[in-house]
Amino acid sequence: MEVWRDDHQVPLVRKQQRLIVGILALELDRVVSTDALVEHLWGEQAPERARAVLQSRISELRSKLGARDGSSADVVLAGRGDGYRLTAPASQVDAELFRQIVSGGAGRPDEAVRESLRHALSLWRGPVLGNELETPAATSLIHRLEAERLAAYEALFEAELRLGLHQRIADEILDLAGHHPTRERLVEQAMTALRAVGRSSEALRLYEQCRRILDDDLGTSPTSALRELHLAILRDDRDTASPPENAQPGTPPAAPAAPPSPEYTPQNLPPDIAYFTGRETAMAALADGLLGGHGNAPPVVVVIGPAGVGKTALSVRAAHALSQRFPDGQLFANLHGFDTERPVDPTEVLGRFLRLLGVTGSAVPATLDERVDLYRSLLSRRRVIVVLDNASVGEQVMPLIPAGPDCAVIVNGRNPIAAVMAARTIRLNVMEAAEAKQLLRATAGDGRVSAEADSAVKLVRRCGGLPLAIRIAAALLVAKPHWTVAKLVERLDDEQTRLDRFSYGDLDVRGSIGLSYRGLSRDAQRLINHFGDLEVPDIPVWLGAALLDTGLDTAEEAFEELIDAQLFDHASNGITGPRFKMHNLVRLVAREHCQAAETTRARWEARARARGAYLSLAEVAFRAVHGSDLLRVSSEADRWPVADEVRTAARTDPLGWFEQERVNVEQMVQLAAAEGTSADCWDLACAFSPLYPMRHHADGWEHLLAKALERTRRAGDIRGQAAVLCRTAELDGYRHEYDSSLKHLLHSAALFERAGDRYGRATATALAGSTARMLGRLGDAARRFASALPDLVEGGDFGGAAYTLRNMAQLALQEGDLAEADALFDQALAFCHRVPEARRSLAQVLFWQGMLRIDQERYPEAEAAFAEVRAMTTALGDLPGQAQAVRGLGLLRQRQGHYGEARRLLHQALEMARQPYASIIEISIKREVALLNTASGHHARRDGAGSAAGG
Repeated sequence: MEVWRDDHQVPLVRKQQRLIVGILALELDRVVSTDALVEHLWGEQAPERARAVLQSRISELRSKLGARDGSSADVVLAGRGDGYRLTAPASQVDAELFRQIVSGGAGRPDEAVRESLRHALSLWRGPVLGNELETPAATSLIHRLEAERLAAYEALFEAELRLGLHQRIADEILDLAGHHPTRERLVEQAMTALRAVGRSSEALRLYEQCRRILDDDLGTSPTSALRELHLAILRDDRDTASPPENAQPGTPPAAPAAPPSPEYTPQNLPPDIAYFTGRETAMAALADGLLGGHGNAPPVVVVIGPAGVGKTALSVRAAHALSQRFPDGQLFANLHGFDTERPVDPTEVLGRFLRLLGVTGSAVPATLDERVDLYRSLLSRRRVIVVLDNASVGEQVMPLIPAGPDCAVIVNGRNPIAAVMAARTIRLNVMEAAEAKQLLRATAGDGRVSAEADSAVKLVRRCGGLPLAIRIAAALLVAKPHWTVAKLVERLDDEQTRLDRFSYGDLDVRGSIGLSYRGLSRDAQRLINHFGDLEVPDIPVWLGAALLDTGLDTAEEAFEELIDAQLFDHASNGITGPRFKMHNLVRLVAREHCQAAETTRARWEARARARGAYLSLAEVAFRAVHGSDLLRVSSEADRWPVADEVRTAARTDPLGWFEQERVNVEQMVQLAAAEGTSADCWDLACAFSPLYPMRHHADGWEHLLAKALERTRRAGDIRGQAAVLCRTAELDGYRHEYDSSLKHLLHSAALFERAGDRYGRATATALAGSTARMLGRLGDAARRFASALPDLVEGGDFGGAAYTLRNMAQLALQEGDLAEADALFDQALAFCHRVPEARRSLAQVLFWQGMLRIDQERYPEAEAAFAEVRAMTTALGDLPGQAQAVRGLGLLRQRQGHYGEARRLLHQALEMARQPYASIIEISIKREVALLNTASGHHARRDGAGSAAGG
């Protein structure tokens, strides 16, 4: 932003001076309110004296903009009501002059348009207002002028392309389009220029950048004109290209290269696929890989992907699109790598290729090596594209690769065979929802799909984005015009018969996926079978080891085999290592194979080992948080011995591990409930239950416990019911339903009594004491704590003892007996120190001891306690615990009289404590903030409720 007078720059040293002039200049001759200027300059960070600062800067600007000789100035900055207006001739403001020149060039000849637009754009010296203004309010103001600049460039390039200046502007337009890939007109102009000067690969890359950003950021696709230009470049269809720069009017186009002799020009490609849609990214990658420079070697691109994903369709479409670039022929062979017991021998394929190339009768050599030599000799000076479909191993493909650099090869397969040939790999995945719906429209009819848009979305979802399944669904709709799309969706809803529905003529999802099973080792078959039977969304390697009842190394080999066969996909890298998933239709095939190939006992044992592995790691995670089996009752269900390295990973980040496994565990509990294995069911639910509130997952928590309680009641499992009721009471407390919580705990204690479990009864009693305290029944709470403590100590649950003593200390703190509270906190700490890594229990005690130190006015000790609690809970990932630590610091600052800092910390703690159900911590903090706001000179009262766990 610059201001000039009589060829001399007016110094505007302050940034605010420059921005105020810039904003008013962009709104020339219009009043801009004071509030709007403040919003433009500072946004939400406006200082308290913003209006005063603004008035001061305006005054400074008026003196700088005034005429030197006292005469009236052309540029006037004047106040108007509650705002300001800058008045000046349009020719003296670059933005206005730019607009005048641009509008004045419209409708003139291309050369005149070019000259005027170049002059207008030369007025730009950088970004609007020098990128010094970044507030949200200023965004639209800046973007409006920036959009006008880009529109001017587009009009300029349009004229220059008509003038044949492709070579001169190619780099400039490519740079601008690369910075603005969503300006589709600009991208189209850049692609046109690049295509005309022989830089098609750069044009294709620019299109892919545009397509990807439009899809990811805007959820849309390029315009039809842009897509057609893209396909034309892929085909190298130069008929619509503009003439090269400096071409004379009336000059005829260059004559095409002489066609090869038709006598022995092989053209055995299958027909192009009707209604081929989508796959622009893969098509561009194929073209780039096949047409780019590769030295003296022929370019080879390997397309891999799961069954039914459309590898053959893509390759055949690409070969047809590129046929003009390979005028000496197109060769195709289905190597049957997966659909027969014996893949086609390359000797046989070479014999067929040689005959297509004109070698007849006895002239076809007998041996493989001789056929390879002749084949490569014939293609050494030809431009031929070779498509090798359904390849399984590199040895099958290598003899079929030509030697000449002018040929190109596309190889399709389900295995990663590219490494054998040092080839480029394109992995083809299932279609995204928009692309899949586009394919359904093309194959089933746009009118039919549009008429039932919601059902069409559901149908695409049932197909899982698999092109083969979509084409079968479309074929069914075409063959049965009396069916609605909704009717087909309904028929596909039943997973037991879904694969039967995905079959039409020679199209069959079950058969296509089933072919990938051939050649799998027994371990790989068992792994995918049991994974399908388990019905979890993804699976880590350690769970695969449990399903196979083997070590991690053997399980990992089976996973890699299934990845190579395109039956498994990598899902993510988890706390305990990589995780894998499979397509829903693959899962249905796997479940069928499991039912057919595995005995009922083998299936039950595999699921039992999976539950046992989760129980083992759940205990590791629980103990990593609490240091021991704090107030935890467990069953005699078998634990499966998970590898030490996996246990260490879960111990290091227990809550991160819980987040990754939560959905799987909920499915495991549901399966255990369905199978009638009560002990596994309730033990899993109870082991994971305490981790749910630490990550605010109330809904899944409720569903988990409801399933377990239903199973234990149906099984008549008294001890299991008692354990689940304890955890259900904790859920009630999380929701502040304390009467219901106490009712469940008393019922639990009575059931433990019936089962003869003294430790279980003590656990329920201690929790009931905490709930009674929350209800204000302090005497009842004290009696229950005193009753539970001896049995907890005798049972070796020192963490539970620390929990009970800490609650007793909180009672004393509420009643004002600071000395008693201090002694009880010390006892609780002593029990915490008897438990290795009792991080959460220790954090809870330290927090409340810090609250005691505030009342004792021992402020440095209180601050140290809260700081230690914050460090511990942050390392643990305990969200409520972190909120408590910040809350404690806020209350300490309030007591010290630092009210601003106290308010900031309490608001920070409030944000950290927010969750689907307002916790006792959140409620307490809100009350403390209100007290601070209304009585900043007094100490906010505490009610003693809450802890680092919210209890």
